[in-house]
Amino acid sequence: MPKVKNDYFAAKKREIVTAAMRVCESKPAYSITLRDVVRECGISTGGIYNYFSSIDEIFVEILNQAYEEISVGDGIKMLFESGKSPCDIVMDFLIFRGKLIDRMYKKFGKLIFDVQAICINDPERGRKMLAGLKGNDDGYDSFTLLKNYIDERIADGSFECAVPKEHILFILVVASDGIKKAFVDPDSADELAMLTGISKDECVTAECMMKVLAQAIVKLLVKD
Repeated sequence: MPKVKNDYFAAKKREIVTAAMRVCESKPAYSITLRDVVRECGISTGGIYNYFSSIDEIFVEILNQAYEEISVGDGIKMLFESGKSPCDIVMDFLIFRGKLIDRMYKKFGKLIFDVQAICINDPERGRKMLAGLKGNDDGYDSFTLLKNYIDERIADGSFECAVPKEHILFILVVASDGIKKAFVDPDSADELAMLTGISKDECVTAECMMKVLAQAIVKLLVKD
């Protein structure tokens, strides 16, 4: 295919994806159809099938772009090689993850949670979407790095946990997921502040919330 045609095809796909993202801001993903995207971007109903065969393909394209944007490369690994104290490294790691959540979920968070809901309520549809994702293991891989780092620091005596290590990891996973949801939904952030008593300033961003979490985790890693 000539370069001009390739460029045109890529530009048209971007146009459709951008229009779909606008639709996602006003409607939940499970209720969006190709017709909604057609109306938003002005392409013909038949014409959109030259680029996407279903609305789910568009969702997958958006999420793949999101995962590409959030790729952290060697940024996480460099934190563990900074030469700082073990407590500071854990703090820096969690705050860095908060910054990434701010970047990722500010732009794509609503769609991510909407797609998760689709996967739960319509497993077959969810499997097809997940099969199209390029995948991004940054969250999993970076958590594995943190887990391994904590294991090593326990082994060399730098950390002497106040509670079982497994409980600390459980808190990390559950709290991190909760922070993602609270960041996407301002009402959840307000509820979080009300239920826990922490200040609203500590819930302004995911980075702020991860800092609160980091301070608690460090306390659990070092027995008084």
